[in-house]
Amino acid sequence: SSFDDLMTDITNAIAVENRLRSKNEKLEIPDTSSIRRRLAKPENSTVLKRNLSKREQKNSGEVHTKEKATRPLEVVQLDSTSLPFFVVDEVDGMPLGRPYLTAGQDEATRMLCWYMNFGSGGYDESIMLMMQQLILPSPDYRELYETKNLYPVCGIPETVVTDQGRDFISKSMKQALTALGIIHDQNPAWRPWLKGIIERYFRTIATKLLKGNPGYTGTNPQMLGDYDPLKDAVVSYKAFMQIFHIFVVDIYPYTDHRGIDPI
Repeated sequence: SSFDDLMTDITNAIAVENRLRSKNEKLEIPDTSSIRRRLAKPENSTVLKRNLSKREQKNSGEVHTKEKATRPLEVVQLDSTSLPFFVVDEVDGMPLGRPYLTAGQDEATRMLCWYMNFGSGGYDESIMLMMQQLILPSPDYRELYETKNLYPVCGIPETVVTDQGRDFISKSMKQALTALGIIHDQNPAWRPWLKGIIERYFRTIATKLLKGNPGYTGTNPQMLGDYDPLKDAVVSYKAFMQIFHIFVVDIYPYTDHRGIDPI
């Protein structure tokens, strides 16, 4: 139990301290009743508490009773991530790094808007351009990336949901959303499951699109063993962008998703 662990720690600490003390100065181990009385004091109420796991935080967190989005652009979840995949320059074959994806996903339709670069994000670069893609009509990806379908995804969302990342709560972000009349729903820190739709999409990109290809780093670098994804990377940035757009435009919208039917 937690109390037994605490008593063990106290006993060990006293034993270590007594090594430096003379026989007449040695400390005595307090009895359990004395320890329990001290723990009962209000100022010591957190001594036996530990940090909750992510699952425990989720189960004990606030109950969100907001209704499920039922129409396009009612709620769009925003997030960004570094994709677990190295791409190379198509001319000299030198590694460019891992693409940084900033994306927004509509809760009702699961349709996506995105911006890709090799930086670390930031409102003025990634988020602004991602929002621009969301609001303005999409280009013809059939000409740009040889997709089979158009991607008629555009419009001003009613609400965007973000975490507490500094890029999503910046002054520029707040000003832009206010000017467009968009409600900003900010989730509490360290609660990624509250925007689970976009989080699941990032996992889908990693497992369905990238996994198994040269340059894939995996979601846990410790599991790579002797495999060096940077050394084995062969996919050029141009090829990666074509593959990504075909997946987003031609494949993902036509597959089953939790809670909705495919197109």
